Parts: sequence; structure tokens; C-alpha cells
Amino acid sequence: MEPNQQFIENQELKYRSMFNSVDDAIFLISEGKFVDCNTSAIKLFETDSKEAFINTSPANISPARQPNGSDSTELSLKMMMNAIENKSNRFEWIHKKTNGELFPAEVSLTRIDVKDQIFI
Repeated sequence: MEPNQQFIENQELKYRSMFNSVDDAIFLISEGKFVDCNTSAIKLFETDSKEAFINTSPANISPARQPNGSDSTELSLKMMMNAIENKSNRFEWIHKKTNGELFPAEVSLTRIDVKDQIFI
């Protein structure tokens, strides 16, 4: 294995370990859909695996409406667009576990540019 490739693999291992070790739930979103999440997210939402989230939207883990009466699907799209346009967005949100239990959360969305792709 080339030294450069070994360095890249070590970096990936380090960041993947950090991603999965933090206590906060972390989701990676691309084009309005989840593409990855950490183990804390799986525990928080009481699901079996990250596959339950992949290719779904934040509205899927939210009640139909937020406490202010806004439609969760429409509002989540606005919040994501705000993060993309302004580099970040922090707000309170009501989420829904897989068992239907609602809980409040502070959400922090941060725009991440990787090559030609935008993640939040």
C-alpha cells in the first residue's frame, strides 16, 4: 500500500471513530435526505440501524406539525435551505422516535462542502 493511501485510510478511520464516539446525535444530509448517521442517533431514536434513516428526510422523524402549527416537511426544507444559504442554522425542533414518542431537540445544521457536493 502506498504511504499516501495509508495516510488517507488512517484519517478516515480517525474521523469515523470520532463521528461514532460523540454523545450527540449526528446526521449527514444531502439533497434533503439522510445519507449517514452516528450510533448516538440510532440510540436516541431507538431504531435498530442507520438503514432506518438512509434516504429518508428529517420530516420522517418528526410529527406532522411542529408546535407553532407549521408543517414539519415544509419547515424542515426551509431550515435546510437556510443552513445552505447562511452556512449554519440553529433552532428548536420536535422529533419523533420510532415508537411514536415525541421529544424536544436543539438542532444545529452546518453546511459542509465536499468537492462538488453540499452536505448539512
